[in-house]
Amino acid sequence: MKDLNFDWLLSGSCLLSDVAMAYFTTCIYPRSAGRQMREQIERYPDLHAELLEAGYRRSNTLLTPRQICIVIQHWGMPDTVYQWLREHRKFECNMLIYLFAYYLFMCRSACWRLPEHPP
Repeated sequence: MKDLNFDWLLSGSCLLSDVAMAYFTTCIYPRSAGRQMREQIERYPDLHAELLEAGYRRSNTLLTPRQICIVIQHWGMPDTVYQWLREHRKFECNMLIYLFAYYLFMCRSACWRLPEHPP
């Protein structure tokens, strides 16, 4: 596989969609990658809070160098993420199994009881 170079992330302001395409490679279109990135940012409270302090708004189309650095501090460089995923494919699968088992446990607990028969 070709080595990926993301040094352009460190060279100034970048379009959010370009940064998103670097992290969310399963997205075909920049617009969907940008939407996915915005959603993921909001799922990480610490990341979201730091970005808000740095002037980030959900409607931003451009990320400042400071905002890009904050994303990198939380998520790492995209090439590091790729390398980790390639090396830990088994972990990724085991994590999905664990999350599914946890979900089933929560659904069967007293607080999250599902109906035994569909309505």
